[in-house]
Amino acid sequence: MPVGVPDAATLAWDWLSKMGLGGLIGWFVRRWIERRDKAADRGRQLVDDARPELVPRSSLGTQYVVALEIENRGKGTARTLSIGFTGVPAMPTGDDVPASRARQTATLNVQDSPFFTAAHDGHGEVTLVYADRFGNEYSMILPVTRLPRNDGGFNMVFDWHNYRIVEPTRTKRRLREIGR
Repeated sequence: MPVGVPDAATLAWDWLSKMGLGGLIGWFVRRWIERRDKAADRGRQLVDDARPELVPRSSLGTQYVVALEIENRGKGTARTLSIGFTGVPAMPTGDDVPASRARQTATLNVQDSPFFTAAHDGHGEVTLVYADRFGNEYSMILPVTRLPRNDGGFNMVFDWHNYRIVEPTRTKRRLREIGR
């Protein structure tokens, strides 16, 4: 055999060892990706199982005080974070609302809101921000209109049937963190 030319056994060993190393690396990469996907799926399932859904039932406040009775129709406990009204700074809260239970929110004084001035367009919102056990923030937005009174003032009229829930945007990264 000429010098410097590898024999067939050396070529076969070299080729198989490189291919084996590449295959091993490919296997580890595939396993890592599958593990990440499983963690995201597990996180999505955990969040779905703990998802609260707060629904407004009635107003327990007065003309210039907002206090809602809310019911949790979701699967997990909701922790209220804040309640706000159009033109009034949101007030922090910290109440837990267990699943299938009703609670009263903290009271919010709305007397200084521009909603009650004649110059306002007459549409407002009560916004209740709450979180699930993983800290994902949801918002319940209850539309409010106003009804003129004889004395020139306005009464709040809650639109109980047109509330909406704003779900958090869950990234795959956040779901993987929860699913680990």
